[in-house]
Amino acid sequence: MARSLTRGDAIRAIGDLRDELDKALDEIEEQRRQGSLSADHQAYLNDYAAVRMAGYLEQLCFHAISGRIGEIASGSAQAFINSWFYKSPNLTAQQFRDLFKRFGPEVDAQVMAFLDDGLNRELLNSLLETRNSVAHGKENSQVGRQSLQTFRTLVAEVEKLIEDLLLGSSATV
Repeated sequence: MARSLTRGDAIRAIGDLRDELDKALDEIEEQRRQGSLSADHQAYLNDYAAVRMAGYLEQLCFHAISGRIGEIASGSAQAFINSWFYKSPNLTAQQFRDLFKRFGPEVDAQVMAFLDDGLNRELLNSLLETRNSVAHGKENSQVGRQSLQTFRTLVAEVEKLIEDLLLGSSATV
């Protein structure tokens, strides 16, 4: 059974994942700037970007939680955690909250404040709705260029929240 990451390992893993995501999203933007894409190709790229961003959020949560737990648990507690927490769920706003409220009321309050800020709750749900539609071969609402930038901003804000909660020098947990 794999051991949870250390905080430093988690930060490095998240950085590597972020670099890969940024590279993929930048390549999509470059293709868009060239302006010669068919509507079907644009829709495919938009779907791909949404799936990549949703996957990144899942891995971000996994690595951040694993890294934080790796710093504070050992022995049988570590074995229990490793046997249960091996991946993050698809992160609708409610699942995101449910995952982090396990860390207590202070973390839950911060996550709730984030979700209640502006359109964060709706955007997170929309990103996951798109991801699930694509993953299950269903028709989905076409994610446009503006939506991709909005989702990209959301992903960066979720990343900052999670890093502040779990991995920063003043981590709440």
